[in-house]
Amino acid sequence: MQKKKNNWWHLLKQSVIEFKNDDGIKLSASLSFYLIFSIAPLLIIIISIADMFFGHEVVRRELFGQINRVVGSGTTIEVKDMIKSNKLSDHNTLATIIWAVLLFAGASGMFAEIHSTINYIWKIKAKRKDNATDFFKNRLKSISMLGSAVVLLVVGLIINELVDLLDGRMTTHFPNLNVHFFSALNALIVFSLITISFAIIFKTMPNKKVPVKGSLLGALLSSVLFMIGKYVIEAYSGSPLASSTYGAAGSIVLLLIWIYYFSIILYLGAEFAKVHSDHLV
Repeated sequence: MQKKKNNWWHLLKQSVIEFKNDDGIKLSASLSFYLIFSIAPLLIIIISIADMFFGHEVVRRELFGQINRVVGSGTTIEVKDMIKSNKLSDHNTLATIIWAVLLFAGASGMFAEIHSTINYIWKIKAKRKDNATDFFKNRLKSISMLGSAVVLLVVGLIINELVDLLDGRMTTHFPNLNVHFFSALNALIVFSLITISFAIIFKTMPNKKVPVKGSLLGALLSSVLFMIGKYVIEAYSGSPLASSTYGAAGSIVLLLIWIYYFSIILYLGAEFAKVHSDHLV
């Protein structure tokens, strides 16, 4: 069988067509619904586990610092309030355990939605009836994704601490050193971690063996779009237009827009990984 064209533009164009044919906009809206209710439980779980490696204040400072850079200070405050209202109880052990289970169920439901949708994108037919083994297998995937998120957060915290330390040392010895160098270095670190996160999703979520190259290329596409959206929303959130358009509800609207945009680029990257895989056949 003769190989089809395999250039980036052709693959991207075909991915957009497949995204449209699979009702990607509707799928993204559905995932956004799950994300809205899962973001607080997911962050609570990640923060609670990451606290084992770093101090409570360090984890929160770095995590909310990244969120602030993505969606602005107003939306970050809303996210903090969401986490505060869903925090684990420190008074009753049984209540804490029950609430932790509920938090995990909410967060894993998001991964279950991603899992089923990516299988749909890959045209993998669902079984007529999932047995207990399949159920726990899918939930283990959710646990592995949570674990990956924690590992990436810990790695990000370590790297950021090292960059800050290097920044302080270099500034002391070289006062005229361009500060933009460290800003670019931090952006590269964030981009790399986001790419790895997307690649893990595209590689592990489908119920079939996905080529590593395809998952990485799909992750690169999603990461580039993520960074573009990050800077656009960051610029918009800091402008007077953001507060004048929706008033007090501007932060919530911005968070919803970002979640919807994230869902779109996630599935578009998954489509790209599939299209790339198909062109290798």
